[in-house]
Amino acid sequence: MNNKVSPLKQAVSAFKKAIGPHRYGVHGEPFVCQLCGHDRFKFGTGAKILGLFWLACAECGHVELFAQRPPFLDDRGA
Repeated sequence: MNNKVSPLKQAVSAFKKAIGPHRYGVHGEPFVCQLCGHDRFKFGTGAKILGLFWLACAECGHVELFAQRPPFLDDRGA
């Protein structure tokens, strides 16, 4: 039996990892959900006129709004 992973499966896996959810930081500390304590979020932007950014908790869906884009934290080793 061939145990090699196909290039297509590798590409799909890399794409899923790239689009999130990811960890973010606020004021130099890892950001956690205020409701459930989870540390992985999906990122998005709000109304372009208002210039808002949002993080949606990957666990419970709680949304936090930010005036500045929160920095992305490296997920390696997490």
